[in-house]
Amino acid sequence: SFEEMHSLLCQGRPDITEKEMALLWKDMNLDGDEGIDFDEFVDYLFRQYEDDGRKTDWKGVEKVFHAIVDPAGRNHLLLREFMDLCDQLHLFDETGFGVTEAEALYRSCKGSARGLTYDRFQTLVRKLANTKNVPERTIVNWIASYMIGRANEDIQDVHTATAKVVKYVD
Repeated sequence: SFEEMHSLLCQGRPDITEKEMALLWKDMNLDGDEGIDFDEFVDYLFRQYEDDGRKTDWKGVEKVFHAIVDPAGRNHLLLREFMDLCDQLHLFDETGFGVTEAEALYRSCKGSARGLTYDRFQTLVRKLANTKNVPERTIVNWIASYMIGRANEDIQDVHTATAKVVKYVD
């Protein structure tokens, strides 16, 4: 809520004005509801860098892609791996992007029976940003933050881990 954000920010900056708080709230609360959800918060953080004229840096996404597919000796991402990535990054939400939508998005980008090549994965990421109505750079940076063995330290092998949790049929 506005009051919670105000209280939190006043701890770090006691001189923040009501006008500054109202402007910050307006910039962060994109859907105009009573709170700032996680997607809005992340979007706000990454949006601060949107207008700097730089191209989106896809290197981190490419590293994540290869960290997932290379250990299996493949050049393509399977559906269950994409679903696990969405789950691990908390991309699923209650506002229209769930398991069904993720599976449909994956299938719409799949160029072969085997899975998504890196080029097709880039297309999927762009469509994902559009579907979630967030800037492409936000999704790119969010995916680039995925580290096997760090934030999700229980995941050492994405294929094995996903098979334990959920069984998706490719």
